[in-house]
Amino acid sequence: TAMIASEHVLLEGVPGVAKTQTVKAFSDAVKGDFQRVQGTPDKLPSDLLGAEILQENPTNGQKEIKLEKGPVFTNILLVDEINRMMPKTQAALLEAMAEGRVTIGRNTLELPKPFMVLATQNPIEQEGVYRLPEAQQDRFMYKVLVPRPAMNELKEIMDRFSKKDGQPHANQITSLDEMVEIRKVAEQVYVDESIKDYIVNLIEATHNPTKYGIDAKDVIEGGASPRAAIFLLKAAKINALLNGRAYVGPQDVREVATRILRHRLTLSYSANNLTTDQVVESILSKVKVPSPKQNSAAALAPSTKK
Repeated sequence: TAMIASEHVLLEGVPGVAKTQTVKAFSDAVKGDFQRVQGTPDKLPSDLLGAEILQENPTNGQKEIKLEKGPVFTNILLVDEINRMMPKTQAALLEAMAEGRVTIGRNTLELPKPFMVLATQNPIEQEGVYRLPEAQQDRFMYKVLVPRPAMNELKEIMDRFSKKDGQPHANQITSLDEMVEIRKVAEQVYVDESIKDYIVNLIEATHNPTKYGIDAKDVIEGGASPRAAIFLLKAAKINALLNGRAYVGPQDVREVATRILRHRLTLSYSANNLTTDQVVESILSKVKVPSPKQNSAAALAPSTKK
């Protein structure tokens, strides 16, 4: 859904759980232009965006300024171990992620469309890492937790990688043009006012939990931003469309809520071992869900099928 929405995803997991391979397989599935950047402390913003360089013209011998584009000029950019890059370099992605364009010197250049950043990070490393600022985390539509493989999955992984051609690959199942068309259709999906109110209440509950009977006043230090509400609405529309409906139901919002909210909540020290996922689950269980009667108008929504 993030690719359909032309938004960005943060993948978090310990080393060796195939985060990078997953992104490569996804790129194969949509046949998009793919670039990879390895996050290291010595990476500079120009290593991502590109730079103006002074070169000698072989024809006349004069010095000329040439614009060298960086790996950000692609459809799918994998930033591996983004939290190993210095904050200044991390921030260089902000304009690209938010605006779909970058500024190099005095030139502002549009990025290919669609454009998607898939970034990975290791949650257990403490040395040589730089925590993503809240502003940058907020740019990611989803934060996906990549679990360790189950025992039977681990055995399958060993069998696959023991073969000569063990690297995973995916066949093309769609195209970038089709993804753009799906997004245009998803924008027409009907959303009842009660669903919009439900999204607003979920966001409000992250700032004022006691209003909704949630005992988390001293646990949540910072709530979700307005961008979270935009992403909830956008993702719920796509979720409804992919499930064959031309209207958004409460279940569409609930199915995407954790992935959208988990990295937008800041917990206080009094949270102890409580996780943001548990807080989101508590919010989803307490905030009143619109009743079918409230959503009956959705059944009368015009079809989005072409």
